[in-house]
Amino acid sequence: MVFGEKVRKIPKPERNWVLGNLPIKEVLTWKNLSTIWNANNKFDSTIDIVLKKGYAVIDMMVTMVFRNGSLNPKVATELRGGIALPHLLYGCELWYLTLTQFSKLEKIQNLFCRKAPSLLPGTSGSEARGLMGLGGIETDISRIKLYFLGRIINCSSAQAFKELFVCRLIKWKWRCDAVNRFIPDLIRILEKYGLMMFKTDFYTIREFSDEMQWKRIVNEVVQRKEELTWSEKLNQKPVLKLYMQADHYLNISFWYEIWDFAPINSNIVVDVIRLLCGSFKIDSIRIKNYNCLLSFYCSFC
Repeated sequence: MVFGEKVRKIPKPERNWVLGNLPIKEVLTWKNLSTIWNANNKFDSTIDIVLKKGYAVIDMMVTMVFRNGSLNPKVATELRGGIALPHLLYGCELWYLTLTQFSKLEKIQNLFCRKAPSLLPGTSGSEARGLMGLGGIETDISRIKLYFLGRIINCSSAQAFKELFVCRLIKWKWRCDAVNRFIPDLIRILEKYGLMMFKTDFYTIREFSDEMQWKRIVNEVVQRKEELTWSEKLNQKPVLKLYMQADHYLNISFWYEIWDFAPINSNIVVDVIRLLCGSFKIDSIRIKNYNCLLSFYCSFC
């Protein structure tokens, strides 16, 4: 949202403003504010542009470093957090992202996480992301929303958006069955990460954690949630622990070394990887029975 004052050609009591790319009169600003905010909340074209640029960047990085497995996972994590994620979310209205748009952003992020440590084709993107200690796009957006909540509560009561937040909160108290919009979305996130004990502090804002302390609390609970999710996934698929057997000096995937040592078996190794992560198909039917491993292995193994 861009909100700025237009240059006035002649002095007059009524001023004109620009909200986004729409000129509006000051007297009508608050009357039409909600209508204008919801005027373009799909932004599919923005998502498509972001994805196109993302794939181009990944192709470039594959050419430079990914192909030889020379990118340290720690460096890849920093690149993802400092460069990839902000560019993926740039221009997106976080409160209006749909499940389809989430899946598109998640797909390109998983591709990055699979290419960065030079995992073989067929490796599950979500597992690759978990091995790097990274959460999903939805997790990062939830963290940003919780940061935003802390900033609102700790800002001065003279700020207009603080007054708007209090009004929305009071309205929600009388309509707790609402499932959409700003406050219900925040409540769902608080419930997801076990932070509902802070909800009562909304009404006694003076007792709410300061901004830095709130960020530490958010980071801790989000990290704990991701670790729990990953441990549950490892318990469900013990074979995923094989992915974690990487060279501590070269930081190259164990599977990449096998593939590099015996290129003649590369296609078989790729099929083994797909079988391990549950993406192997025979006649378009996904194979999930790990007992197949007893009779399915490459000559090198």
